[in-house]
Order: sequence, then C-alpha cells, then structure tokens
Amino acid sequence: RRNDAGGENSGKRGSMNSILFIIVGLYLIYLAWKLVSENLAVGIRGDNWYFYLAAVVFVLVGIFSIVRSVLQLKAEAARSKREYEEFLREQREEEELLAKAKYLEEETKRSEEDGDE
Repeated sequence: RRNDAGGENSGKRGSMNSILFIIVGLYLIYLAWKLVSENLAVGIRGDNWYFYLAAVVFVLVGIFSIVRSVLQLKAEAARSKREYEEFLREQREEEELLAKAKYLEEETKRSEEDGDE
C-alpha cells in the first residue's frame, strides 16, 4: 500500500527511473543510427562488421529498455488509479457512516424529548 512512509517517494522514483530508461533507450538507438550511417558514408569494408554488430546490440537493448519502461509506467498508472478508487470508496463509506451516526443521534434526541413529555 502507498500509505506507508516513503511509499509516495518510491512511486515517483520509479516513474523517474522509467523515464530515464526511455531516454537511455532512445539514445542507444540514436548511437546505433550514427554508427551505421557513418560507416555507410565511409564505405562498406569487411573489417567494419563489428560496428554493425554493435549497432544491432544498441538497437535491441534500446528497444528493450523503452518497452520495459513504458510497461512499468502503465502498470504504475493502473496501480495509482486503483488506489485512488479505493480511497474514494473508503471516503464514501466513511461519509455514509457519519450520516447514519448523525441520524441515530437525532433520533435518540427526539425519542428522549418525546419521553420527557
């Protein structure tokens, strides 16, 4: 539950980490693009195969980082929505109980007033 001390901060930290990993993933894809485009501009030579391998690894890691982070952000948003709905439900239940208690208190006063007469 988020009501414990520091639960809110850990949720914000998780969101910030996810955003950071999205940025890292985009940067890795950018680096892969630069590796490939610069090697193509120089010309394809047989000894540059490791640049292409590095580019493929960068793209795969970048895509994985982005997808994982987006899924984590979606899960965090769904969890926050459920917690907010639960909070609203508890508030409604509390208001109903207070209204019932007030009604019973008024009824008790009326019955005492009727009993005194």
